[in-house]
Amino acid sequence: MTGAPETIDLRPQAALVARLAELAEAWRAPEAWRGDTRAGGVELPAAVAGQVAVNELVLHGWDLARATGRPYAPDPAALDVAHALVSGTPDGPEREGMFGPSLPVPPDAPLLDRVAALSGRDPGWSPPG
Repeated sequence: MTGAPETIDLRPQAALVARLAELAEAWRAPEAWRGDTRAGGVELPAAVAGQVAVNELVLHGWDLARATGRPYAPDPAALDVAHALVSGTPDGPEREGMFGPSLPVPPDAPLLDRVAALSGRDPGWSPPG
């Protein structure tokens, strides 16, 4: 295989924890939240990029937990940030590439279920078997 790494990190959890610590440290700096930045070829305010990063962690944490059958309880403040982002992004062309179409969920559903549904995920999904 061309371009394959010579070694593979057999401890993905340790690598993930290290990367998440780096991400958290970078966002602790007040200047990280000021001005504009670029992410994925898109220029956006740094504060919005921070919200997107939090949302990514919440939603993909949900994805991973569901796929592996593990419990998941994100930080309540992070969940609030994710909810604000997904609820503020209406269905339509501006959602494409960010989220799927919103799915219906009762208004009194747990906030994590509402965030999942607003991002296009089925809160009741679990892996087969």
